Amino acid sequence: MILTDFLLKKTAHMVEYGILAGLIYRMFKIYKIEEQDSGVYAVVLAMMYGISDEFHQSMIPGRTARPYDVLFDTIGAAVAILLIWNILQNLPNKHKKWPKKLGII
Repeated sequence: MILTDFLLKKTAHMVEYGILAGLIYRMFKIYKIEEQDSGVYAVVLAMMYGISDEFHQSMIPGRTARPYDVLFDTIGAAVAILLIWNILQNLPNKHKKWPKKLGII
């Protein structure tokens, strides 16, 4: 039960911060920032938000700040950007419609 709870929470952290990084990446792409720079900025900003979130949690009674949560957040952000770069961009053209509409590629 404890392991399941841990895996569920850490997976949620990774997915949430992956989505955040994808949205940040999209924003930079809209402003014509280079692809590689956009990805790096997205991961760094997601990590910084994770740090600020843990700092905020340290001030809430009953909550604790956990540095390894920032690690999971950053991993989720990095994996999302790598998926965008390595999978979405290498899809066949007929499957690229929705990523193009979303402004990811």
